[in-house]
Amino acid sequence: PFTHNEEYKSQNVTAVYPAETAGAPQIILCANYDNLHSEIGNMMSNGGAGAMQNGTGVAILLVLAETLQQQQVKLPFDVRFVFFGASEVGLIGSNVYLTKQMSGAEKARTVLAVNFRRIGGDYTYLYADEVKTDHGALLLDTAKSSGLAIKAQPKSTPFMPAQYVDTLPYVNWGMLGDQSRLLSVGLHTVSLYGGNLETLSLSDIDGKAGSITYTSKDTIDGLEQYYPAYGMRMAEA
Repeated sequence: PFTHNEEYKSQNVTAVYPAETAGAPQIILCANYDNLHSEIGNMMSNGGAGAMQNGTGVAILLVLAETLQQQQVKLPFDVRFVFFGASEVGLIGSNVYLTKQMSGAEKARTVLAVNFRRIGGDYTYLYADEVKTDHGALLLDTAKSSGLAIKAQPKSTPFMPAQYVDTLPYVNWGMLGDQSRLLSVGLHTVSLYGGNLETLSLSDIDGKAGSITYTSKDTIDGLEQYYPAYGMRMAEA
């Protein structure tokens, strides 16, 4: 649990699927579970249920955790599932996790963190860093060889004049999300996120069917109406 802005209470929820040996490296799989259904401080409400942003990411983590547990998969690394609270009001949960809940030893053995966000739109994009990375290439190659519709974030994606990742004076869509807090301290991260960068505008990343995230249309019914293939996108992620 944690408190932010002196009055709002939230919490991060974590679970670990352990490696075969103690002290192994770890992979973090994460997603935020909060939603701006109601007004919070100076953040306007959207009235949505948060089905796409970010019920889709949460559902993916739950299915992955259930699958590992049921199949008793043997892995050479821990898989840590982290559900971040208070993300939509400024990445509060991931910042608390990084600065107060994650030990130095845990940071040292974290080889990758993957964030799942708003999966289910026209396309699913993968973003790793502003430079080419081995982990980004590995995941894109794996997706391609498996016939999965995961796209690299195009180089034409525009920058926005804001600081989101420490040391960088700009932001692009791939940086948005809780993984940016971990990226800021030098951890390897990947963001899997949905949208349509071919029809990008600042208010409509969802693309051809029209934006439903951060609107009252962000419900299960909205997903089924505007993005009927959302289940397939989630399965690919």
